[in-house]
Amino acid sequence: MSLNAFAPQGNTVLITAAVSPPTGVQAPTFGTNTLNAQQFRIKNSATADVAIGYGATASAATTNAAIPGAASQSVIVGAGQTEVFTFPPASFFSAAIGAATGAVYITPGDGV
Repeated sequence: MSLNAFAPQGNTVLITAAVSPPTGVQAPTFGTNTLNAQQFRIKNSATADVAIGYGATASAATTNAAIPGAASQSVIVGAGQTEVFTFPPASFFSAAIGAATGAVYITPGDGV
């Protein structure tokens, strides 16, 4: 991970966080570095906190999109917040929210 400002390395994907998390999606990188990014900028545009599930497959990400616990791989991103996390390359993502739905944007890249 670079200490430079975040540099996008792929297209942003949109996840609609919901009470029943959607099928996990990947955020692949551009060009020859496809699926190599390890930092992911996550923007929660919802008016409530979301649990971002991640995993090696779409179904794992969907299953993990739950309030963090001993068996889940998830992180909470506060309402209206943007965070940069390090995840394994080629991770899939899904998002759960307590009520209604909300937009979550995930961009692969490098930096903080």
